[in-house]
Amino acid sequence: MALRVFVPELGYSLSGMPRAGYLYISVKREDTHAEGQDPSYVSSTLHNVVSEGDTVDLSAPAGHFFLYNPK
Repeated sequence: MALRVFVPELGYSLSGMPRAGYLYISVKREDTHAEGQDPSYVSSTLHNVVSEGDTVDLSAPAGHFFLYNPK
């Protein structure tokens, strides 16, 4: 499976605490308007095609970002 979509105005934030090497994002389900560079197309694909445990290609975080490590 390959999912590589670049939509410049579309980004996701980490949600929840990182655990055991996993990071989480939350994606709101949006109605699909049209295929292509429509952000709702990405949302629909993530909800309808990608499953828990699948591997997706991500870019590095941008802005002020850190992971707290209490150890």
